Amino acid sequence: MPQPTYYEVLGLDPRASSPDLAQQLTHQLTQAPPGPGRQYIEQARAVLCDEGKRRHYDARLNDPQAPAWTPNELHELALTAPTPARTGLVAAFAETRVKVLSGVVAGLALILAIAVTAVACSGSDGGLSPTASDGSVQSSAQTSGDSDQVCRPARGRAVWNAEWEKEKRPDYLLKLTAQTDLPSEVAQKLSNPRLASGLKFMTQYQDKTIGVGEVNSTIGGPAVYVAQYDADGALVKLHTIRQQSDTTAMPTPFDQAEDISGGYMRVQADGVEIPSEANGVEATQQYVVNALPDAFDRSKVWVLLRGGTKLYRGTLYANAPDSGC
Repeated sequence: MPQPTYYEVLGLDPRASSPDLAQQLTHQLTQAPPGPGRQYIEQARAVLCDEGKRRHYDARLNDPQAPAWTPNELHELALTAPTPARTGLVAAFAETRVKVLSGVVAGLALILAIAVTAVACSGSDGGLSPTASDGSVQSSAQTSGDSDQVCRPARGRAVWNAEWEKEKRPDYLLKLTAQTDLPSEVAQKLSNPRLASGLKFMTQYQDKTIGVGEVNSTIGGPAVYVAQYDADGALVKLHTIRQQSDTTAMPTPFDQAEDISGGYMRVQADGVEIPSEANGVEATQQYVVNALPDAFDRSKVWVLLRGGTKLYRGTLYANAPDSGC
């Protein structure tokens, strides 16, 4: 029997924002006596009040093909490193930048409106818009005949824009162009949806390499395997961790690594194999276990797919048409 969700047990609205949930859960903690009940609330707060963790949690809840969360998996998810948040001067600068950009866009829109009006009043198209044989004006996308001119490479850190929403296809597209086999020790767990869904399986190190495996598992149980790949996707080393001393050979995690995304995303395969277990209801809808933007190469995104045994490398595109990029 599936475990009840945090929302059901604690009487929370799944549509509420993370800050609202944080306020409600903090209030519940002030009323809860020490014991398992209080620990459960603390665990729920660690997951639901962190945007990255909550996306993983909700994505699996909303996936009818994914297995239910187990207590051990929820414990691991709660213990993962928190998603970095913009605060202080960084947040203030970001807010100011948005306001400035909004003003610039508004000004450009006004100039464009004046220019269009002037052209219309002159009775000429100014030679800017080619005309079809039927007299209709064609857009640049129609006359180019090449959908690639519509696609625009986007920074990988915005990969969450490729996530599918209910009955809404995203404008962003994650195009996978390279793949490499994972070691059997890592692939065995990743290919099991019950074990892989919702877990963080990738991390980036200071030496620009990528780690794939049980990167957040605790020491002391069965052996933990982490495959280390270089910037080109070549296997550097398979690390076997059985005790704390084994971690000394591991590279240092990069403290400014990008956030991991997951769930159903709009994915296009270009010369790579997509496992059938990852397929959604749409042609380009695939379940992504982890999508990690490369912190050192903004055009690169590292991807793990549900049911897959490979590490993929791809590029994020904006303004992607139905036909893909």
